[in-house]
Amino acid sequence: AAGAHTAQDVVLERGRTVSGTLTSPDGAPCVGHTVVCAALDGDARRRARPDEEGRYLVENLYPGRYRVLVMVGGEERGGRAPQQPRAEGQVDVTTGPARLDLVVHAGAVLAGVVTGPDGQPLAGATVAASVPEGHRAMSGSDEQGAFRLEGLQPGTYRLLVRGQGDHLVS
Repeated sequence: AAGAHTAQDVVLERGRTVSGTLTSPDGAPCVGHTVVCAALDGDARRRARPDEEGRYLVENLYPGRYRVLVMVGGEERGGRAPQQPRAEGQVDVTTGPARLDLVVHAGAVLAGVVTGPDGQPLAGATVAASVPEGHRAMSGSDEQGAFRLEGLQPGTYRLLVRGQGDHLVS
């Protein structure tokens, strides 16, 4: 009736889950990473951290298909650009809980020295490596111009270097 309040019980369905283990190629548990489940047909994203035995549980997922990514430490490191996933897979959680075990690879390292037009080391430059799929890694050069990009997956990379003052070096 108009102006009246009626109590109504609403039962909410528990969200879907994805669980599994993260291991290194030699079978040791991987910790210190973040597992990200990203919906393939929407913008839902959920995260979880593995326990000391490498087990993870991502909860409260909507029904659907998800891309599961293992990121170093987190999706972002220190405000820098997202790192490449160390492992990834896809899983369907339409009908209930899903399980996905992943092997986490360390990835390759690209290191070098940034030099200016005068051939001297360039400190404070930003070095970015990217691939067309959108994965990228970033690092800064130290006082001797040295930089180090870690966790790179196989592929062909485009390197860009920006010196201080945001001018393009190469």
